[in-house]
Amino acid sequence: MKATVAAVEQTDVAKAIKDGINKFSEGMPVLMNALDELKAIHPFIGGEFGLSPTRCEVTGKLVVVLAFKTVYTLEQKRRDNDKKVITLYVGMKDMMGVLFLSVFHSI
Repeated sequence: MKATVAAVEQTDVAKAIKDGINKFSEGMPVLMNALDELKAIHPFIGGEFGLSPTRCEVTGKLVVVLAFKTVYTLEQKRRDNDKKVITLYVGMKDMMGVLFLSVFHSI
């Protein structure tokens, strides 16, 4: 099973998907600014026609743009937290190595 997974991960399609996932956030700040600009100038997206199905009745904000921006923000936070967790694991591994060496040398 592990050999099959490793073989699939080496294919060009898997590499392209992995690269796409890694490059996901590169153009996002530009897209977020463009969505804000579009929201400001477009009559339907900007809500000139009153409450529309895409506008929240409670906050008055555009639900589609707001939802997309929220999902992106949560994804970025998750990725940052994943990096912090891996950094913690590396630190724990290093600490255990030092502990092992100190115990080994004291024997």
